[in-house]
Amino acid sequence: MKIAYWQPKDDSHGHYEQPFLEVPSPYDYLPMEPPREEAEEEESPRVIIIDM
Repeated sequence: MKIAYWQPKDDSHGHYEQPFLEVPSPYDYLPMEPPREEAEEEESPRVIIIDM
């Protein structure tokens, strides 16, 4: 069983530790624009997948 934790960039408050069974796409929260192939690592959210 795999559990993915979605961590936005501003995770300093610590209440984003809700497990997701499916990893949400970062493009769901952005306005309609073509995805950029060169994503900046500083601004991209992190997804931590724990294999259980």
